[in-house]
Amino acid sequence: MNRRQFVGAGAAVAASAALVGSALAEEAGKDAAEGAQAAQAQGGEDASAPDAIQQQKTMEAKPGTMGDLSCLGEKPVVTDDECVETIEADVVIVGGGHSGIQCAKSAVEGGLSVVVLEQLEANEDGTYYMRGEDVGHFNSKWLIDQGFGPYDTEEIVMEFAKRCGFCVNLELVRSYVENSGAMFDAMVDLVPADSDILDYGQCNVQQCAAGEYPHVLSGYKTWAGCAQFRGGISEEEIPMASTSRLPEFEFLAKKYAEDLGATWYNGYTAVVLAQAEVGGKVSGVYATNPDGQYVKFAANKAVVLAAGDFGGDGKMVWAFCEEVRAMAMLNGVTEDTAAEDCAAMGAGNPGTGHKMGLWAGGYLDPYFRASCEGGGAQGPLGSTPLVFVNAHGKRFMNECLPVSGQAQFRRTMLPVYSIWDANWEEFVKVCGVDHGSPDWGVPEYLEQVREDMSHVVDAGAEGYPVRSSCYTEREGSRNITYGANTLEELADMIGFEGDDKQNFLDTIAEYNEMCKEGRDTLFDRDSSAMIPLDTPPFYYYATDRQPQGNTGMACLCGLITDNDMNVLRVSDKQPIEGLYACGNCLGGRYALTYPTPVAGNSIGSAMTNGYVLGKHLAQC
Repeated sequence: MNRRQFVGAGAAVAASAALVGSALAEEAGKDAAEGAQAAQAQGGEDASAPDAIQQQKTMEAKPGTMGDLSCLGEKPVVTDDECVETIEADVVIVGGGHSGIQCAKSAVEGGLSVVVLEQLEANEDGTYYMRGEDVGHFNSKWLIDQGFGPYDTEEIVMEFAKRCGFCVNLELVRSYVENSGAMFDAMVDLVPADSDILDYGQCNVQQCAAGEYPHVLSGYKTWAGCAQFRGGISEEEIPMASTSRLPEFEFLAKKYAEDLGATWYNGYTAVVLAQAEVGGKVSGVYATNPDGQYVKFAANKAVVLAAGDFGGDGKMVWAFCEEVRAMAMLNGVTEDTAAEDCAAMGAGNPGTGHKMGLWAGGYLDPYFRASCEGGGAQGPLGSTPLVFVNAHGKRFMNECLPVSGQAQFRRTMLPVYSIWDANWEEFVKVCGVDHGSPDWGVPEYLEQVREDMSHVVDAGAEGYPVRSSCYTEREGSRNITYGANTLEELADMIGFEGDDKQNFLDTIAEYNEMCKEGRDTLFDRDSSAMIPLDTPPFYYYATDRQPQGNTGMACLCGLITDNDMNVLRVSDKQPIEGLYACGNCLGGRYALTYPTPVAGNSIGSAMTNGYVLGKHLAQC
């Protein structure tokens, strides 16, 4: 039984998981406290006492808590005397991405003085690189006006928690679900009347064929709430970074915040927090300016860590993301090659916020540390529940599980083959709303698939590049699809021989028999998806799921906070005064993997908790 099967086993199991998760978190905290209390050294304002640094470096974290903190490197030593200037503000935000922008906007609206430290240099128009295109949210006026909602928010919260084994902070999840609509509508209000950024083809709502929500498949619920800033519907395979208009949308909020008085310091890199003692009050941030000189940013009220994840730091990934490390090692990946994998991700963040928070006395999610590895898109039909077989020709999972690519990552170390037949559109119709699912909100995509599929069989052993039915797979030529008039021929094209070939033929025959009975007795595939593979031609797409030593799109573990996003001390679970976290620096949001009751919830929740935190700081 895999984790997702366990999570979906029933309400009783889910309730037990909630209790167990809470108990584990508590025990993990106690263990961490025991290992860390002796290390909470008393230093100066600059947190630079040599004994404190040594004790932090050598602190032994117990198994299941934080891992080996030596991956952080030595805590930097900076004093006020080394700084060329001191800049004062009520709120100092480290990171000007999805979450940092929203936090700055809300805080300055509330009358606070705000500075934002962003390590990337800005273009002449004040913009800088931001990745992403999907904003998952609920119950915005913008969505409701298009017929998507209103939804029962508590039902969404429980679905989100269920997919995470209840190892999340429910109040943080609830805050995201209940406030994301207001956040998005506030953004919509900033769009100029003559802008086309929200027009069809520029921003669409990802939809499923059923058109009713929640869409339920194998017991998992999904909702239409993903605003995809695709930046134009193209027949070409264009890298997403060149088409997404989400950064343009977000920079409207940046300009608005700047007009209200918030100040961006681009090219400034945060180094270490100003703190009198480890675990004590945080009073600011030491950073380097574009010339490499130290600058102190003094915070009258709060420092907000919004610097993204640590997916670009191979040492941190290797130390903290145990599941990624274990799967990588099974494939011969070493810590050194993992570091190369992380660097190759390009936009991966170096973990600045996490490092500073840990050095300050905080701690990470003590249970499963989720990551966005794998994704859900599997060839031209995306995460459609086709029939999946491994390199030995056998089915190995319930293909209806959400984010099927990540489930594959965990279930088999072998290449995966997606199998379908002439009735592939019947499979597509039962697919939910997930990352990589066929997008019925853009009918042009499915029309392109139909056209391309008509050429596959004639292409023979060379295969044919089929354009994707989902936006997230329109980057690069990765959808080479193969077809044959019989299953035997298809098996030969795949390369199955001997027992593997017979396994494949027997597997499809067994699956077809179960379809007649209307029940999957092996993996409990949803009855609505029990569609036989009996109509030629037959097709396959090969997916190499071999994991590498990186976290994919992002690692989703962060610093543990209270319900107000105030970072907690590892020693006693009490708030570190003046220190907050949001976005991918914030823990308690995810566990097990990346759950998708709505696609785009990583960015959507980051934007929302930044929006909520800024308001909280203005009111407290």
